[in-house]
Amino acid sequence: TEVYQKPMNSYQYIPWLSFHPVWVKASFVHGVLLAYVRSSSRYDDFLGSRLKFYYRLRARGYPPRWLNKQFFLVDWHRDRASTLVDRIKAAPLDRGPLIYKVEYNPVWDYVDMPLVWKQTFGRVAKDDLPSLLGDRPSPVRPFRKPRSLGDLLNGLNKRALSGYQ
Repeated sequence: TEVYQKPMNSYQYIPWLSFHPVWVKASFVHGVLLAYVRSSSRYDDFLGSRLKFYYRLRARGYPPRWLNKQFFLVDWHRDRASTLVDRIKAAPLDRGPLIYKVEYNPVWDYVDMPLVWKQTFGRVAKDDLPSLLGDRPSPVRPFRKPRSLGDLLNGLNKRALSGYQ
């Protein structure tokens, strides 16, 4: 089967002169070629798709020598079997703590957060709480609001206005 390519597609690939790192361009070329390997059931179909892709990249300014090196890394005969295998999804990495996000306000310094936590999750059955948290450590609450541009400007405005009084 040949890879279907829409006639109206403008193929706006990353231009060679863009500020993307070279490894991003190489990875994208490699990924498209592997997709052609996976989707082309015949070698001749793969070669046709590959040639069209090559000319499109040349039109976007990719140097022929660099393209030849990247195209050499993908071979239909060698890579076909590995692209057709279903990959087993890896187990999720160790999850971080559950963040109990609240907008910081000085009033929170006087709030009994363990009590709030208990009231919030007190309705959850004790047997369900471990499945809710999973293997995460105890929940974390932010203690201080990070400084933002608005905070900085407010401070500067306050200082400027106090100078006029």
